[in-house]
Amino acid sequence: MKELEEEIGTYKKENSRLQKITREQELVLQKLLEEKEDGRHQLEEEQNEFERYKEEEMKRLRARAKQMEQRAKEAAKVIPKREREEIEALTNQLEQLREEMRARDSKARAERERLKKDLSDLQLKNAQLQAAAREQQLKDINQKFDARRAATRERSRDNSYPQYQQQYAEMQDQHSDVLEEEEEEEEEEDFEDYRPPPPRPRSSRTSQDRHNGADVDGFKQFLVDKMKELEEEIGTYKKENSRLQKITREQELVLQKLLEEKEDGRHQLEEEQNEFERYKEEEMKRLRARAKQMEQRAKEAAKVIPKREREEIEALTNQLEQLREEMRARDSKARAERERLKKDLSDLQLKNAQLQAAAREQQLKDINQKFDARRAATRERSRDNSYPQYQQQYAEMQDQHSDVLEEEEEEEEEE
Repeated sequence: MKELEEEIGTYKKENSRLQKITREQELVLQKLLEEKEDGRHQLEEEQNEFERYKEEEMKRLRARAKQMEQRAKEAAKVIPKREREEIEALTNQLEQLREEMRARDSKARAERERLKKDLSDLQLKNAQLQAAAREQQLKDINQKFDARRAATRERSRDNSYPQYQQQYAEMQDQHSDVLEEEEEEEEEEDFEDYRPPPPRPRSSRTSQDRHNGADVDGFKQFLVDKMKELEEEIGTYKKENSRLQKITREQELVLQKLLEEKEDGRHQLEEEQNEFERYKEEEMKRLRARAKQMEQRAKEAAKVIPKREREEIEALTNQLEQLREEMRARDSKARAERERLKKDLSDLQLKNAQLQAAAREQQLKDINQKFDARRAATRERSRDNSYPQYQQQYAEMQDQHSDVLEEEEEEEEEE
């Protein structure tokens, strides 16, 4: 019994640690859900702002294109063939720039949707990680419980219960002394005029013998029932430990998969960033070459083009420069948004690791509270030493244990 109490104390410490982990896990999960909601609202606002900006840009570009077409029609009447070709080339360049801007907008939108989907998948994995923590920790406790239960059974086979064995031996000695006294009294009575022995002493001896025998049987039955109760309680915790083992095993698999996905996402993000930088450098080189070519043509045409056509070309050149500035601004905004999403992803990965560490403490705390209640009930039964009351308390403890298991199942379903 003393060793079982020490074993229960060990499990109580482990349960306290699990309770602490579970409490921290709940706080981290709550904070994570709040951050997820804030991020979702922020992402929706940014998306709406981007759509509005896109509509305004498209309207402005359509107005410019319409204005340029109108000017081109008017200039076509007076501009010679060479200048008309120059304006057509500038118009084509403007159209190409618009196409490039549309392609970049589509690419940025696809990148935003992909990151949003990754964020949602990561939140779902957090919930799976929380559910897997309990199973794994119960598995670790179950292995320890099996080893201690095997040791307890070995001790019960060896009859290593010094206190109960000594009491049983004393009761056997008392019973043998009573039998010897009865035999001596019967021999003395045979020599006293053959008188029958008084009924009262014999009745006393018989009742005493029966009382001693009943005490021995009751004590044996108490020991058997006590061992059954402890084995049933150990079996209950063994089931809980098996459930925790399963949770921990699934948690390790989910965490490993999560780390692999994080590494793949990091490599993919680096590749996309490098590809974007190369594309940007090529575009800048091409734009510089075009600008240089246009400047050269403008210098050559300035000698023969009249003032009106020169102003038209300068306006087109200014529009090209403005479009380049807009492209730079959009590239800068897209890069900043990519860095922010990358940082959010890294923070969420860190919180996953904290969530895994917090799960064990909280679950051990829940098991510890149940264990305290059961241990208190066991001590009360050992003080009373009344078998009917012991059965009643044991039944109440089983009811409480079933209620606790039902509450845990309901909590898991809600999660």
